Amino acid sequence: GPGGVTFWFISFLFMASSALTLLLYKVQNKRPKYADNKSLCYFSSLRSGLILGVSVTVLLALSSLRSLSWRDFFLFAASVVLVEILLRTRRAV
Repeated sequence: GPGGVTFWFISFLFMASSALTLLLYKVQNKRPKYADNKSLCYFSSLRSGLILGVSVTVLLALSSLRSLSWRDFFLFAASVVLVEILLRTRRAV
């Protein structure tokens, strides 16, 4: 039923976000920028993993509901890129 489908998408969100965060942490950990600052590497990979995990889950949910068109995909991808750019260029207050 609808409760099971909702639970599946929430579980998929946690799994995808966790796997992407771990993968990004392993990849970014080898870069010289993060050699001394592991917490910066962790928070950067956590942010990117969550954004990518939510993006994949939302696109999969829209696709399963047959509500995803090419126009919606490009608008969603542009909004995700915009959010990522804003978060990367944001300065600490």
